[in-house]
Amino acid sequence: MEQEKVKKKIKRKVVVDLEFQMSLISSFFKIYLLSAVGFFLIVSLLLGKITMFAKENNYTEVLTYLQGIESYFLWLFFGVFIISTIITYYYGFRITLKVCGPIYAAKLFLRKIIDGEEYDKFTLRKDDYFLDLKDNLNEAIEKIKKS
Repeated sequence: MEQEKVKKKIKRKVVVDLEFQMSLISSFFKIYLLSAVGFFLIVSLLLGKITMFAKENNYTEVLTYLQGIESYFLWLFFGVFIISTIITYYYGFRITLKVCGPIYAAKLFLRKIIDGEEYDKFTLRKDDYFLDLKDNLNEAIEKIKKS
């Protein structure tokens, strides 16, 4: 009974190469940041063009309205940026955990074999990616043990 609890705790343990995971998250974030900055620049440019048009044609009501929403737009964009940054990092962490964990676990498992340590079957969490890697490694291990 005690051994089963210990095995369950070990299976739930997060096994991941943090450096690789962080570089993957950073890559996602760079793409997100470029998209956000691009969106901000396009909308700012568009508002600037509308403002110039309103000044040239003496549309004071439109000009007053645009000046009023300019700071609102900036705060709204900043708020959305902060919230979406948090969401991006959260989901980026979750996705990279499912990718990096199996790679790192396979690396550790193969290191055990190379070092001549005792090894059982290679296991992954049920929601990890590369579950076919697990099956292939276990099949290879069985063939090695038989020969």
